[in-house]
Amino acid sequence: MEMRAQRGAAAARLITTGVSAPQSAGWVGLGPAPLVSDNNFFGMVSGRTTSVAIDPSDATGNTVYLGGAYGGLWKSTNATAVPASGVIWNPVTDQQASLATGAVSVKPDGTVVLVGTGEPDNAIDSYYGVGILRSTDAGETWTLIPSADGVNHPFAGLGIAKFAWSKGSGQTDTVVAAAATTAKGFEEGNITASTNRGLYRSSDSGQTWAYQALPDGGPISATDAVYNAIAGKFVAVVRGHGLYTSLDGANWIRPANQPITFSSVSNRATCSACSSSFSTRVYGAPALSRKA
Repeated sequence: MEMRAQRGAAAARLITTGVSAPQSAGWVGLGPAPLVSDNNFFGMVSGRTTSVAIDPSDATGNTVYLGGAYGGLWKSTNATAVPASGVIWNPVTDQQASLATGAVSVKPDGTVVLVGTGEPDNAIDSYYGVGILRSTDAGETWTLIPSADGVNHPFAGLGIAKFAWSKGSGQTDTVVAAAATTAKGFEEGNITASTNRGLYRSSDSGQTWAYQALPDGGPISATDAVYNAIAGKFVAVVRGHGLYTSLDGANWIRPANQPITFSSVSNRATCSACSSSFSTRVYGAPALSRKA
């Protein structure tokens, strides 16, 4: 709470002084404001942001959720305010089981917010999570889902890299989660024989989850997942294996034509799906990682 107070004081100073990014650069700082690092060893720091989600049901674009590596989830309801120093952020998961945040996503109709705890970057200071937080009241209250398939596959030790919601007819309650290992999860013994990293699927908007085995092996960390609405399919990236696609999030195939870097190196790759009336393409960016 002391750190929160420091953050608030820093934010007040920014508002007073009007500090923001140079307008000529095309970027404006929206916060959260920096705070004093432990024992002021690194001075004022803001930490890294792991995920951002805009509420699709808010036509104004004002409702935005922001996840911090170990700063929990923050919410703004005036994200388009001008000047940017007037944007207000409030923490909404401070009292939850974990502040480590890897992913945040809002269901397209705005009725559900999901937060994947754990940061799957495999850095020495990337902390593991304890499950998936779910809210049906825009972040006012949360329910922790600690495992999948009942209690057979605990999420503890993992980090959630991404959520992807289906927009297919009759499948709008279907959401896929990409789960990956964390360095701290290994080091502290939270990743056990019962831990399955990889792809998970929910058909009830995130209330319950089921592990999805891949056709050519696993469990292996999944580092990204998106839904291509025009192609009507999910696209996921699995570390060291490459790209996979699925029409329903349950039955996955590995296309024969793979980007070379996705399958030839151990990586945390990310992908973005885009389409035209003539073709569907997936673009990816690999990044090195230590463990699968």
